[in-house]
Amino acid sequence: SELATEDFDFNRGEGAKTTVKKEIEVKGKKYWVVESDVSETSPNYSRVVSYVSSTDYLPMKAECYDKQGKLLKVIDILGHKKVAANKWRASKILIKNVQNKRATEITMSEMKIDQGLGVHKFTPKALAD
Repeated sequence: SELATEDFDFNRGEGAKTTVKKEIEVKGKKYWVVESDVSETSPNYSRVVSYVSSTDYLPMKAECYDKQGKLLKVIDILGHKKVAANKWRASKILIKNVQNKRATEITMSEMKIDQGLGVHKFTPKALAD
């Protein structure tokens, strides 16, 4: 799989330096181009360039650059699904590794949020059982 856990963290954690570089228009829709310097916070990436809809604030694409500054992955969010009032989640994601020419596609058909799960459900031992 070309997917890494950090590929789901568009905020890139505390310590990342993030700036809105510009606004672009693609097929009549406006997007902010957001660059995050994650060299201090990511084990795999030096920076991530994200494309976020300026009307609904949903991420649409991310370009992840390796520690040498070369494009490593392109993450395309091909669909979003409303999971609650004012809450949307990506429902279809395509992750392409441009260096090794492999890809992984994820489609989530059923999503639930706020299910009251405690952190103890997500320990390595609990996940292995």
